[in-house]
Amino acid sequence: MTSRRDELDRTRWRTTLGFLVGFVVWWVLTIIERHLPRDVVPRGWTVGLLFAALLGWIIWVVFQWRGLREYSEIRKDPELRDALDDEYTRHVRDRSWVVGFWCLLVTQGGLLVAASFWEFSALLAAQIGVLVGVAAPLTTYLVLDRA
Repeated sequence: MTSRRDELDRTRWRTTLGFLVGFVVWWVLTIIERHLPRDVVPRGWTVGLLFAALLGWIIWVVFQWRGLREYSEIRKDPELRDALDDEYTRHVRDRSWVVGFWCLLVTQGGLLVAASFWEFSALLAAQIGVLVGVAAPLTTYLVLDRA
């Protein structure tokens, strides 16, 4: 029999994974659809990419809502909140933030160097930055939390 803490801990991991998958699908497909030349992508594929991006957005919204619901449940019980926010979890969050920061910094530096050789829009650079800035810490959190 599992405790409420273990159950919520597993649910938090699954919710974070769903949030990450939905966000990455949504943003990657949106970036591809928006920035690939129109002559490269057939019209039917554009509609398919937008539809798949919309599905990614729906997945992201569902898992965002689940996460907020779980957070409000945890917040009501101080004992459970303290048990779920232990030293290890704080350490994993801190490490995830650091990895996300450096990934974003390296990505922006890489885009700055790439801009010296290729021409691309500032919107593309910003979207890639947001994608990396969200995906890197979430992925690191999921990996470290299972380690």
